[in-house]
Amino acid sequence: FEEPVVLEVDTSDFEKSIKWYPSTDEKPWEQPCAKIDNIPLNAVVKKYDLEHSLSDGKNQYKLID
Repeated sequence: FEEPVVLEVDTSDFEKSIKWYPSTDEKPWEQPCAKIDNIPLNAVVKKYDLEHSLSDGKNQYKLID
């Protein structure tokens, strides 16, 4: 059973490791990418729970307030 989450992190300690990819037609937003072995717990600013559902066979996620 999965419980998807989003972590908001303070990237100041590893911002040089983050590469930003430009938006595309499929993903119209900048896309951050970084391989960071261990994100320090103190870098986690906030945790957001997600609600998972399927629509027409596609995964969808919604933030839970």
